[in-house]
Order: sequence, then C-alpha cells, then structure tokens
Amino acid sequence: MEDKKIINEVIEYLDYLETPSENFGGMAVCPFLRKERVTKNLMIEIWRPNENSFFKILDKFVESDKTSAVLVCMDTDGIMWKQIGRNKYQKAMQIAMEEKGYKKQKALCFSPWEEWSIAGEETRKKAPYFLINLADTDALNEAHRSLWKTKYFDNFSEKELERLKVYPKKKKVLHLILMKEPFDKILSGVKTIEYRDKTDYWKTRLENKKFDLIKFRNGYQKNARVMLVEHKGMNITDRYEISLGKIIRKENIEKENN
Repeated sequence: MEDKKIINEVIEYLDYLETPSENFGGMAVCPFLRKERVTKNLMIEIWRPNENSFFKILDKFVESDKTSAVLVCMDTDGIMWKQIGRNKYQKAMQIAMEEKGYKKQKALCFSPWEEWSIAGEETRKKAPYFLINLADTDALNEAHRSLWKTKYFDNFSEKELERLKVYPKKKKVLHLILMKEPFDKILSGVKTIEYRDKTDYWKTRLENKKFDLIKFRNGYQKNARVMLVEHKGMNITDRYEISLGKIIRKENIEKENN
C-alpha cells in the first residue's frame, strides 16, 4: 500500500478525533489534537517493524521538536497487529522504554480490533490501523488534570475513568457520605458549604490536610449516587466549614437513595 494513502487514512481518523461530541461534553474526542496539528507539533510516522526498530523511531521523535507522535503500525512477517493484545503490548513497551532510559516519554496504544467504548462512543474502531501515540509523560498528566475543570468527563462512568487511569493521582480526595437531603442540595447548587462537627474524629481527618476534591456518596449501597466536587478550602470556627466548588463528575444520579 502506498504511504500517501496510509497517511491520508490516518488523517481522516485524526479529523474525527478533532470533531466535537456531546458524549465528551461538547469537546473533541481528543481535545488537544487540533492545536498540535495546527502548530505542526505532531509527527506521523509509518512503522514497518521489519525495516526499523521501535527505538529508532522513538529516538527520531525525542530528537525532534515535536511534542507528540503517531506511529502507524503495518503488518510485516511475524507481526499481525490484529492479533496483538493492545493492553499487554502497551505495558511491555513501556517497561522496555523505561529499561532503556526513556523515562520521560509514554506510549499509548490504540487497536481498532479491541472491544472498546468510552462515554457511549466506540472511538477506536474508526482507526484504520493499530496506532501508537508517543508523548511526554508530564505533558499527558497535565493535560488530563486540566480536563477536570471542563465537562469532558461528565458522561464517563467511574469504571471508565479507572480503566483509563485519568484520575489525577496527585489530587487528594476527601471521601464523605451524605444523606439524601444534603446530597440533593449540593447537587442543585443550593448548598455550597459542607459542615462537620468539631470532634477529635474530624480533627484527625480534616486539619492540616490539603484536599483538591471531595467525593460525596449518597449512602453505602453499591449503586449509590456519587458526585465529585472541587474542594475550595476550609474555615474553622466552632465547626469545620468546607467550601464547595464546581461539580466535576456525577454517577448514578438518576437513582434515588435514602
């Protein structure tokens, strides 16, 4: 197959990833892709394993001025990408990269043959080939953290967030259980401060601690309603007054728990 045709097929897929979708809060499937393409910071490379090693292409990327790369993986003798387990291959690749000293770069693999959907959309089935995305690890983490301030994750389930490992590891989460009434008031925006009594228990849990998010759970049921809310600070008076910010994510909100 001619390289030009291969690249055009990949570009068509990238165009799809740039298209806004209600499933992603009105944002693109890949919100940062357009900027990389417009600023010409994206490298697209066809990879035929029988012609070049992965690390040769990785070196080319690292030595370039590009901030991200897409490797288009072509079938060769001994490698049929449809038969490659995406998750295992990605883990093995990352381990090999770290062993060779590439600790600042991260490789993410995308297989069109994998059963994969996110926020109700099968984003990977439209890929024309098995793809590998290379990027700076810190830049990826920062990009994920910035999306928490948007509606991007609103339609993601908790399991999907855990599967993608986009939950911000550096953010500290305070877990609180609420009854229906206070939960509903926070959900509607009426209640913007959560109070806790000034006891030894809450002193241990709240004082001299820095939290970024609060995970409110309406009861203890397995399918209880859940919402993730910004932690905007805490005042200590005759009680603990926790200021609440934007609701970042909701789960099982259609349910009514007591």
